[in-house]
Amino acid sequence: MTYNLFPFLLLAGDNVVTNLKNMDWYQGSTMMYHLETVHISSDYNHIDCRFPIQSVIRPHTLENQDFRGFAGRIDGGVFKPGDKVKTLPSGFVSTIKTIELNGETIAEAFAPMSVYHDLWKMRLIPVAET
Repeated sequence: MTYNLFPFLLLAGDNVVTNLKNMDWYQGSTMMYHLETVHISSDYNHIDCRFPIQSVIRPHTLENQDFRGFAGRIDGGVFKPGDKVKTLPSGFVSTIKTIELNGETIAEAFAPMSVYHDLWKMRLIPVAET
């Protein structure tokens, strides 16, 4: 883990948004510049599965009475059809039947993809068992 230290003077605002005026010995970037440019795209967790539900899809048609799809943005882990998933806090277990992205069935989904899962046994808020 890397730590970046930034000297700043809040009373004068030095090194928060603009370069230091009162500490000319510091040659680094401002704190705001660092926060806006720090690399975080490789920080996705592909081990611990987390899928917060943002929408429940329930078509109101006779042929799809038992269908329950769960849409959201994956926060962590890799999901595949056939994976067992668990709801929290209830602990109900279900199985992923299909995963869709932009209307197409896909083989797996991972963070930060926004997808929907079609589950067997129609349980809520899937979180993969670890």
